[in-house]
Parts: sequence; structure tokens; C-alpha cells
Amino acid sequence: MSVSASRIVFTLLFLLGITIAASAQPARRDSISWSEFVEIFFEDDDATEDMDATERLAVYEQLEELHVSPLNLNTCSREDLLQLPFISSHQADAIVQYRDKRAFLSLGELLLIPSLSYAERLYLPLFVYIGERETARPSLIQQLTQGKYELSTQLDVPLYTREGNRAHTASELARYPNRVYYGNGLRNVVRMRYKYGKTWAYGFTLEKDAGEPFAAQGNKPYDYASFFVHHQGQNAEWIVGDYNISAGQGLLFGNGFLLGRTMLANSAVQNRFRLKAHTATEENNFFRGIATRFSFGRFETALFLSYRSLDASFSNDTIRTLQTTGLHRTQAELTRKDYAKAFSAGAHASYQTSSFALGLTAYATQYTKPVSPTPQYYNAGYFRGRRAMGLSADYTYHTARWDIGGEAAFDHKLHMAYTALIRFKATDELHLFFQHRHLSSRFVSLYGHIVSEASRTANEHGAIIGGTAQMGRRLVLTSYIDAFVLPAPTYLNHQRTRGLAAYLRADYKVNRLATAQFTYRFKTKERGITGHNELTQFVNTHRATARLTLQRDKFSLIPMLTASLRMPQWGENAWGWMAAIRSAWQIGKGIKCGGFASVFMSDDYQSALYAYEPQLLYQGGIPSFYYHGMRLALTVTAHLLWGIEGGIKVGSTHYFNRNEISSSTQLIRSSWKNDISLQLRWRIQPRKKTHSQRHRS
Repeated sequence: MSVSASRIVFTLLFLLGITIAASAQPARRDSISWSEFVEIFFEDDDATEDMDATERLAVYEQLEELHVSPLNLNTCSREDLLQLPFISSHQADAIVQYRDKRAFLSLGELLLIPSLSYAERLYLPLFVYIGERETARPSLIQQLTQGKYELSTQLDVPLYTREGNRAHTASELARYPNRVYYGNGLRNVVRMRYKYGKTWAYGFTLEKDAGEPFAAQGNKPYDYASFFVHHQGQNAEWIVGDYNISAGQGLLFGNGFLLGRTMLANSAVQNRFRLKAHTATEENNFFRGIATRFSFGRFETALFLSYRSLDASFSNDTIRTLQTTGLHRTQAELTRKDYAKAFSAGAHASYQTSSFALGLTAYATQYTKPVSPTPQYYNAGYFRGRRAMGLSADYTYHTARWDIGGEAAFDHKLHMAYTALIRFKATDELHLFFQHRHLSSRFVSLYGHIVSEASRTANEHGAIIGGTAQMGRRLVLTSYIDAFVLPAPTYLNHQRTRGLAAYLRADYKVNRLATAQFTYRFKTKERGITGHNELTQFVNTHRATARLTLQRDKFSLIPMLTASLRMPQWGENAWGWMAAIRSAWQIGKGIKCGGFASVFMSDDYQSALYAYEPQLLYQGGIPSFYYHGMRLALTVTAHLLWGIEGGIKVGSTHYFNRNEISSSTQLIRSSWKNDISLQLRWRIQPRKKTHSQRHRS
């Protein structure tokens, strides 16, 4: 299918959705489940296939922690609310102002806050609850000891043996020392969290990945250990330990959860400098040290310092590649562990009113070893040297209908990047957004991340236009079109890269118990042709998913059908399809179950399919399915005693057309891949009575 023909198909589908909407009858959905929220923010977005798996898991874990530890609407601060990716600054202000006049008695009072749209009122109950207001201020000792504790552990047990874990002969190891893992195939995570209202939080995370040694090879006893202490006062906050930063639109420091195009339709314009404790098991994208933020009326300042170790591949005492997998299983991976150090420091200052904000952010990072990637046609603009610096200015402007935000940044060699995001509330039912980005091919941003096509925050010019429309009260449409150009060569393409991405999502409320959903994504993108460096071809990719959500009381059932088609100008097409069904049910008050079953058929990895399956807490992610096979999964969680909750997940994948799974040290010499995950979670609640209403799913 040609590019023009694909555009016509997208336009016809959009017009068809509007036509269908004309028959809509009044009916409004008043709740959403956690799994549906995850699908909105992850599954139907290019970020699912383009993001690194560890980065995607880190974002999932951050959102899940916010869901598991919801905010008390009667005590939370403006900064607490701004942790939620769909809440803007003026919406957070409106919630706090309403709360200061009178305490919330129910979540239904969110209807009385005009700036909250239907979407925000739908998502908020997943992350907030109604609790008591604070009365007398407790002592420091009470604040540090009489809050909510949570201790959890998870053990992933593979019922198979990977190549790296099988027994090897001495001659094999002498010839191929990196064929063996130094640790067993178990994965274990231990977490401790403490939280006292909005003022104090501390905790730690320990992780051993499958194949990593336990209490050996320098591990004491876990390979990864992370901790934090976080305090928030009325006009100041600080974090000691591991933390994350977001600022502006993300040019210097990645903007929170904005990782894919459809998230622009579901997220607010947020430019505020934010500190957050790093609580995920992701081992690379965080700072380690101290960070603090102060407010003085309309002014705000922040400072941070960080010093941490980095994994890197190297030669001649020079860093060739900074490694981001966080895996230390083989001799080679252990050699790259903590090879270099990085010292980072930065500052932020901003001025804000109720409708306008202006901020300045700067940072500098110094490596203990020089960074110099081996020259390739695609990495001329990559960072080289020991020191990197950046300076940016960001702004936001808000009215009743307009939300405007932008950021411009320079690196230490004055290469420039800028981006702007505009959201327009045409009516209560129609919200539009526009994003523009211009990133120099040589712009260096070590920690930046914005919504873009490129894998790094550089080398792209592009614009997205889209919106969300509620047609009547049964149908909601979300769509966008993104045109982009990557002017400098990229991996596997010696020339510039042009492309177009389009998206359409339709949610139709059939009746009180059923909701139908259809999504379609199209992308056309120039790719290089192997052996012909001067030539490129357009590769068109189509993805479509249809699902029906049936929900009644404590039971839900979601059948779905998804398909993908990859069509290069030269070469063979690759396509795939998957039929799946997901269910969830509750037995009594203490037992929750989830099930997933699918059959999938795809030609190769490039026609992979994606679907959310039930997960244990903190285990999330959107798995991919490719080749021919089937997948079964079952989860059960139960409240045991004394605040202890137990969980188990059993998963099984069988391939019809393969006798082996994966390759190299990850090779499984079987067509079956079976796993068991076990989890224990112990929560200790404070001894005081509270009137609360919480929405959990």
C-alpha cells in the first residue's frame, strides 16, 4: 500500500468513526480499571515497541507505586498531585483551593471542579482516596515511625534452563568464557517502603537478576541496591539517595511519563521542576546523591548533586559505549560493571503565577574516563569527551481554554533544541493538541527524553497534531498525525529519514456492562537497503486491535483480536495476528484472580504483537508475541493474615514452529517456556481510624 493510499484509509476510518457517533445515546462510564489505564498509557502506543524494555518497566513501576499508595485528597500537596501525568498545574491548584475551603467527603465532588475534564475524573480514583484531614502536628519521631510500612519480596522461578545456566565443560569455558552465567536462573527483588502522609518517605530496593551471582563476585549480597529518604515540607523538599528529575518539556531531563505520542492526548502540559525518589528496579536512569527544592512565594529554586558508578564497554582506557541493561551475569558483563564514575550537578530557578511560569535549568556532568564511541556513519553527533553541559529555558501559559508550554535548550557546544506543546479546549467534548520539535543532529542531552521518533533527544524535526473528541455520551475518539524528518544518518540508514505516523482510537460504551474499543496505528518510515547505502525505501506498518470489555460486579472478561502488517517497498511483507482473552474475578473479600490466554501467529519479530496480561504487583510491562505459538497465564493474590498478602503467577508459552527459544546464553532448548512467580507483601497500617473511600481494581 502506498503512503497516499494509507493516508486515505486513515482519513476514511476517522470519518467513519464520526459517522457512527451520530447515533450515540446518553450513557457515561464512571470508572476505569487499572489494566485499562495501563493499556491507554502503554499498549496502543509506538512507545511500546520503540522504548527500551527496562525503561518501559521503570515507567510502569512508577505509575503502579502511585496507584498502590494513593494520595489522600484532604492532605496531599500541589506537588503530590503533579506526580500524576494527566494533572496540570492549574488543575492541581484548583483541587487544593477547593480542598482548602472544605474537606472532600467523596470523590463525586470532583465534578464540582470545572477545570477537570471527564478523562481526569475517570483516572483520578485510581490514584487518590478520601481520608481525614491532619489535626495536631506529631513529633519528628512519630513522623518517622508511625506511618505506613510495606515490605515485599518476589521470586521468579524459571522451569527451564538457559544456555548460560547449563553445565559447561572445562574446555568450553576455556575457549568461550562468556557462555556461562555466574549465578543461577532465579530472579529476586526485595522492597521496603515507609510513608508518613505527605511529609516523610524512605525505603530501599534490592534486586538479583536471573543469571547474576548472589553474595559472590563482589555482590553484598545483591547485585543492585537502591535507597532513598524523601522529606517534603510546606516550602521545601529534599531527597538523599537515589532520585529522578524532570524539568520543562524534557530536553535536559526527561518529562515524567511522556514517552509516546498517545500520551500527549492523555497528559497535561507540565513544565514544573520535579524531584522524585527512584523506586524502580531500573538500574541506570537515576541520580545518586542529594537534591533539594525551595519555594519563596512565587519563586522557586532547586539544586542537585550526584556521584555514581556506570557500566561501560571500553578499550584503551576509553569508554566506547555506556551500558544500560543493568545485567552482570557473564565475565564480560562483570568486567564492564562500574567501569566509570560520573559527577553531576545542576540548578533550577523559576517564577510562576496562577497562569504563567518561566523557568531556567542548567546542569554539568563530568566523567572519570573519556567517552569516545567508535566512529560510525550514524554516530557523528553522539557525545564525545569528559564533560557535558546544558542550559534551558521553559515556559507555560494557561487560560480557561489554552495550555501552552515550551522549552529551548543549548548544550556545551551551543547546539540547540526546542519543543513546544499546545493544548486547546475547544469545548468540554473536544480537546486538541499540537506539538512541534526541532532538535539539532549534534545536540547533546545525556538525560533528556521528549515525545519524538528518534531514539535520542537529537536529530529530528517534527510536528504532531491530534485530539480527543467525545461524540455524544457513548463514543470517545482519540487521534493524531505526526510528520517527522531525521536529517542525519541513523542506524541502518545512511541517508536522512522521513516518515509519517497516524493513530485512531475509538471507545464506544455499548451499555452499562460493555465497552468496545478499536485502535489503528499506521507508520511509514524510510529505511536503508542493505548493500545499497545510497538508496532508501519506505516501509509501511499497520497495526489494528479490537477488544470488548465486559464487566459486572467482581468479574470482567476482555476478548480481543489484534493484527499487524509490515510492507516494505522491496522484499516480502510480514504480517501477524493474535486472538486473546483476559479475565479478572474476585472471590469473597480477600482473593483476586486474573487469567490470560492467546494464540498468536506472526512471520517474524518485526510483525510482533502486544497485549497486556495480568501481573503481580511491580511485575508489570506489556509483553510482545512473535512467531507461531500460544500463551497462558494465571495470577492469584490473597490476603493471608496480619496484613500479609501472598501472590502467585504461573505462565506458559509454547511455540508451534520453533524447537528452540532465543539465542546465545539466553537460548532455551525447548519449544516451551514456563515460569512461576511468587510474591509476599506485608503492610503495616497506622493505628488510627480514618474515613476513607478508595477505588481499587
